[in-house]
Amino acid sequence: MTPSIPEVLALFARVWMLPVALGGAMLVAWIGWRTDARRRSRLAKLGEIPVLERLVPRRNAGLPPRVRAVVLGTAALCLGIAIAGPRWGERAERRRDIGVDMALVLDVSASMLAQDDGGVSRLERMKGDVRRLLVTMPAARVALLVVAGRSYILTPLTADHDALELFLDGLDPGMVSQGGTALASGVSQATQLLGVSQDGGDRALVVMSDGETWDDEGEIATAAQAARDARLAVVTVGYGSAIGATIPVSGGGVKRDMDGQPVITKANAQTLEGIARITDGVFVDGVAADRPGRIRAALRRLRQTERVYNAGASPIQRYAVFLWPAFVLLLLDAMLAERSRRARQHVQLAALMLVALMPGTAVSAQSARSGPDAMDLYRQRKFAESAQAFRRRVQDGDRSLRGLYNLGTALLEADSAAAATDVLDRVVTIAPDTDLRFRALFNLGLANLRRARGASATEAAPFYSAAVAAYKRALRTRTDDPDAKWNLELALREQQKNGGGGGGGGGGQQPPPPNPPPSKGQQQLDKQRAEAVLNSAARDEREVQTRRQRDGQRREASAGRDW
Repeated sequence: MTPSIPEVLALFARVWMLPVALGGAMLVAWIGWRTDARRRSRLAKLGEIPVLERLVPRRNAGLPPRVRAVVLGTAALCLGIAIAGPRWGERAERRRDIGVDMALVLDVSASMLAQDDGGVSRLERMKGDVRRLLVTMPAARVALLVVAGRSYILTPLTADHDALELFLDGLDPGMVSQGGTALASGVSQATQLLGVSQDGGDRALVVMSDGETWDDEGEIATAAQAARDARLAVVTVGYGSAIGATIPVSGGGVKRDMDGQPVITKANAQTLEGIARITDGVFVDGVAADRPGRIRAALRRLRQTERVYNAGASPIQRYAVFLWPAFVLLLLDAMLAERSRRARQHVQLAALMLVALMPGTAVSAQSARSGPDAMDLYRQRKFAESAQAFRRRVQDGDRSLRGLYNLGTALLEADSAAAATDVLDRVVTIAPDTDLRFRALFNLGLANLRRARGASATEAAPFYSAAVAAYKRALRTRTDDPDAKWNLELALREQQKNGGGGGGGGGGQQPPPPNPPPSKGQQQLDKQRAEAVLNSAARDEREVQTRRQRDGQRREASAGRDW
């Protein structure tokens, strides 16, 4: 496939040098041609040019003047392109460091949405602490577990911190269908997960929560004792305040209890201190400064193992591909030039410039590393890495609608539907009625369909409603799109199963590719894939219900308390 102009420009660290290089090459060639034309004009005044050229030799007895102008112009062009910093391909950077195996048990219950002070929720504070902790421990293998009314493993032990970042972005109380805070279950599951680690180093369990749980104290003590018996280093981190705060809900307002009174959620440091005491661990108060630093300090005594970890990928610098042809052309011109003192000075000056330019270009090219190209990663179906690359572009100042759209689309393909919904919703809000807005609405509807697929029957309803709204808005922009009609019909059908909605349309051909362009059929739903979504959702729900009935593990929040 022929690359587009933006894709070609993305191969250069300093795109602004390309027009400078082209202009410089044209200027050098024009000067050569102009000099020869003026010389020939002066000779024409004295007589026949062929005769005079035999009598008055040129200063450069090698190349013809106009050929020399082309050669020098080409050399100038190659030099300019080399300075522009061409780079393509990737080179993995691997480093050695020591690290531990660590399981993070993260509380994503509704109480973590409370904002005790500063307008920042407990959940966002916890996410920030995890991110800073990952930065300070690059060689650690980390597993993420989330707890609300029940616990489950979000990621197994992995050294891919970029993937962990993506999962952190999607942390939300809505990802666990049951309310409450099952700390005992989370600690037990993390203990079992770390128990299978055979890496040779010590293992750490970090519990991050506000401590407000409806678990029986005996269950928590039993889980903590099992962690101690497994010789895990345990750190508990508390969030929130003893004064408490209300829990915001979507659509405005605050969460209320069964009596209609606002729920006040308070931090329960005693529970977290109890876990730390039983396990001979460390408790870090949520009001303490530098919480990630305190966690790392508590883990310093652990026996760590040396690991080679992936520090990311950097593009391969290709400036030499253009620098050497420029050097050869200049050397050829010098060898054929008249060996006068002035010519030798010019050759020496050109050589000095090349020698000075080569290390300078290398250093500047190294400093211009900006990571792998996001669109290349997307085409290679490395969606998680592509999302990280697009996020870096946004963090570096790319606030364009297309940049945000690309980030949302990559997050959607990386199965981070919640994070994709937030980004795409921003695009839809500020984008004019263009093709980009239609695609953003289409993908926003798809993101909500995927979120509905992963939710329980009761929690799926708002996601189906949001998908219906998105596809209706998309059809106002492009009324004849068959794929938007088909997905609208799909969302309406599922909405009816959940107790609402009606109507629908037809369609079902392959939808247009989003930007960046994936493989056909990858970004949107065709009929077969839509049916697969429905069948998988129904199958997953049946399996969950069967397992709950068989094992008797369905948990009910105490007295209706689901936060």
